[in-house]
Amino acid sequence: MNTTPIASILRPEAACACGHKHTTITEAVYTGSGALTNLAPFLKHLGTESVLFVYDTNTYAAAGKSIERVLSSTSAIACKNLVLDGTPHADETTVKIITAEMIKTRATCAAAVGSGTISDLVKVAAFTCRIPYVGIATAASMDGYLSANATIITDGNKVPFSNINPPRAVFADPGILRTAPSRMTLAGLGDALGKITSLADWKLNHLIRGETYCNDTATMLRCEVAALLDNAQRADGDAGDDRFTEQLVRVLMLTGIAMQRMGNSTPASGGEHCISHAMEMKGYAERHEAPSLHGLQVAYGLGVTAAAYAAIFDASRAMSFAADNTAGLLESHRTDWRSLKISMDDIISKKKDLYSTYCSAFASIRTRNDDEDFSFLLHNNKRLGEIIGMYDLPKRASQIPLSERDASFAVTHAIDVRPRFNAVDLIAAAGIIDDYIFL
Repeated sequence: MNTTPIASILRPEAACACGHKHTTITEAVYTGSGALTNLAPFLKHLGTESVLFVYDTNTYAAAGKSIERVLSSTSAIACKNLVLDGTPHADETTVKIITAEMIKTRATCAAAVGSGTISDLVKVAAFTCRIPYVGIATAASMDGYLSANATIITDGNKVPFSNINPPRAVFADPGILRTAPSRMTLAGLGDALGKITSLADWKLNHLIRGETYCNDTATMLRCEVAALLDNAQRADGDAGDDRFTEQLVRVLMLTGIAMQRMGNSTPASGGEHCISHAMEMKGYAERHEAPSLHGLQVAYGLGVTAAAYAAIFDASRAMSFAADNTAGLLESHRTDWRSLKISMDDIISKKKDLYSTYCSAFASIRTRNDDEDFSFLLHNNKRLGEIIGMYDLPKRASQIPLSERDASFAVTHAIDVRPRFNAVDLIAAAGIIDDYIFL
């Protein structure tokens, strides 16, 4: 895998045409065969004396022996393992377990060996203990390896941690990535394709609310996702294709860098992610588990938000937006969340205020179909649908699987998840949200 473009933007601080200085804390991304051979030299570079490697049982089976082998001659670094039982959740209880082990072993560095859950857990625990950490990827399943953000379930709510320390380095060896179930690679594809609408939502909030936007960062992601679309079509549904996997890993890693540069998840997480988050919050509240892998849920959300944007930009369709269409909806959502013992009152109050202030500007978006983020979505909408079908990503709730009731909840309650706008807000304000629940 070619790492030069990734390395070229890993600069500690760089001025940008957007008027902001972008900071990246991650120093290196090692991909390709033999990536793990760089682990010991990098740990020495950090000056670490004691490393706590955090696994679950599956990731230890996938990477544990390989890691121990490359570190076997590194006597100057004390290496301890914490293998979490079963399938851990990214929740506050598990964070406390990892934090306690870091303190007990006097770790001066940590290593997250896994994908989304392990990455988020170690990210928050290392931040709590004020030690650096590195990531060792075991699946091309999500875009959070390099992000400075994590989400931890706390009292049933998905609590975001923003601007915490990302990994100092990530190691992604395709030999390890190929051992992951193909379903995880498809989840990564769903997460990566979600950038198509998250970028549109980013631009939406920039135009409507003045949210900070960086054209260089957005252009980088558009180019990388365009290359992924090309490779996904060429691979014709083969999730094990080397060139497809290479580009998928690039998109996932560069998305993390984009989030570091902006200091939040806005370039990478829009309405498609809010639909997924609503699914997960309800699932954890009722069954103590998410309905499916995060990226597969995002793929379903992407189908909804892409269709929503297609409707918004359909000039032949009469459409009007009114805050009154959302006020009653939001009030009913307060009760829905309370019944799950989840408090969303603060965000819902903020969203009501946002609708009151900005809803009148929604119509202006319909004239911006030539904007690069919106036109990228519209130009690739048909191809996106073909790729979703080609790789059997969820187009309907039953493919997740999700009940009709839970699918309706996820889509309609996506407007509650964050105090910013996304495509679902547009169709909610237009009074047509019920048309975009794909059962």
